[in-house]
Amino acid sequence: MLIGVEDNKNIIGLEKDFNSFSKNDKLDEFQKHFDNLISKTLGNRFHHYLKIDFPMMNGKTICVITIKEKSSEPVYVTNETGQETFYIRRTASTIDLKPSEMQKYIYEH
Repeated sequence: MLIGVEDNKNIIGLEKDFNSFSKNDKLDEFQKHFDNLISKTLGNRFHHYLKIDFPMMNGKTICVITIKEKSSEPVYVTNETGQETFYIRRTASTIDLKPSEMQKYIYEH
């Protein structure tokens, strides 16, 4: 996943995100914020699956998130109200599955 790159591959960078932080070390603040988002939405046990890099492209910092390996268990996304949802990637779309679809998908995968 890329943060700071538009769908049309235009590199916009993280500067707008960095400017939303008040402390001097903007990259560190971005990393802390991202870490908190992962903890809230996926849980603490999934951090080790992520590799996060901040390369420079066209003079702008972007964020590259790589999934290092497949989880051995289903991963649910928790929204602001505490509701868990199960998403899958389908071709070029991300969709959430109904509970009946989710059970079959998990069993088959």
